[in-house]
Amino acid sequence: VKRKIGDLVAEIDASEKVDQDAENLLLEIADGFIDFVTHSACKMARHRGGSVVEVKDFHFTLGK
Repeated sequence: VKRKIGDLVAEIDASEKVDQDAENLLLEIADGFIDFVTHSACKMARHRGGSVVEVKDFHFTLGK
């Protein structure tokens, strides 16, 4: 489910708004973070000899 940053901000404080440029920047940052974490988790799965990326691969990548 794709949500807009503005929707998330509204959940915190309905009176607040997010500038479109700021929303675009946050979406780019989030996209890059998700790409990085997913790529790292895939590498971790391969390293352990797995053919499926599991939650533990994401936990390891995120240091949890």
